Amino acid sequence: MAFLFAVHNHQPLGNFSSVFDLAYHQAYWPFLQTVSQFPGFRFALHFSGFLWEYLEKSHPEALELIRKMKEAGQVELLGGGFYEPVLVQIPQPDRLAQLQLMEDFLARHFKLLTKR
Repeated sequence: MAFLFAVHNHQPLGNFSSVFDLAYHQAYWPFLQTVSQFPGFRFALHFSGFLWEYLEKSHPEALELIRKMKEAGQVELLGGGFYEPVLVQIPQPDRLAQLQLMEDFLARHFKLLTKR
């Protein structure tokens, strides 16, 4: 039996930095630290674009740990619209731009190959 496990981390755009910090210290970082100790546990991981930016700016240790787990084949990174738009509700060029922003961020930080 295969069990697929994916984690979706999201905060509303413009949320208070204190909320980001609380979520990081009580949820995001403890989860990442715990699963990293079990390399046989494979999962998919998604962060909203502005959460990726928050981690980049405030907690680069999280990006480094995710990078190590990705390189070890433990985690698969999930893309999507960078600012979590409802894609069907925005014009086609904006949809593509949202997806491209996420792809560029993930490629830049996690050495992902892009289709370009």
